[in-house]
Amino acid sequence: MIRPLQRLRAPKRPRLVLAALILFLLLLLIFLPLRAALGWANLGARGIGAREAGGLVWSGYINDLTVGETSLGSVGAGLRPLPLFIGQLRFHLDRDASIGRPAVDAELFSGLGRFGVSDANLTVPASSLFGSLPLGEFTLQNVAISFVGNRCIHAEGTVRATVNSVLPGLELPGGMVGTLRCESAALLVPLASQTGLETLDIRIAGDGSYTTRLKLAGDRSSVAGALAAAGLTQTGDGFVLEGENRF
Repeated sequence: MIRPLQRLRAPKRPRLVLAALILFLLLLLIFLPLRAALGWANLGARGIGAREAGGLVWSGYINDLTVGETSLGSVGAGLRPLPLFIGQLRFHLDRDASIGRPAVDAELFSGLGRFGVSDANLTVPASSLFGSLPLGEFTLQNVAISFVGNRCIHAEGTVRATVNSVLPGLELPGGMVGTLRCESAALLVPLASQTGLETLDIRIAGDGSYTTRLKLAGDRSSVAGALAAAGLTQTGDGFVLEGENRF
């Protein structure tokens, strides 16, 4: 009778070890610092940084969330649990609106070669986001963007941009607006004024590099010299300013 009893009891030890391992992993996830999860997401490779992050992964905070050198300020941040089962790190970012601080509501995801944002509604300072372009800020409305590797595979939503009057003849109180889309593997932000004479195309690759093309169409003869001095090149139907950089 001794040998049969030993055979029945022997399997219990591996099950105990497995249960202990699962418990350890659960405790690790529950008490995981937000900073560690942000590091796993490798957001820095996409031009997104966090100068300081604290709290637990499920309910933490980011002080000074940055896109390139542009700061979005402080936001609350928490990891969504269900996307973990498909190998995706999905962070919900939020902030209530206050004086001088617009609201933030967006989800940022990374994992299995994919990267992007979804359900994004926020305002981004843009005066230094794309070099010397005369922009004030971007307002994102219901924006969703998805990259696989460095290839844009999905983009939707509206972007509104305010324009600073630093170029002669460029006074656009209504700003510029456009609908996001993917084009030739890049994210295209096609902005246009209400008249359509002023356009700005911004193409962003998945590695954080981008190109910009600002075009001022129509008769600009009265300010031609000033526009040329500002770096714009005269074309057959207006003036163009092109640039490239990365976040």
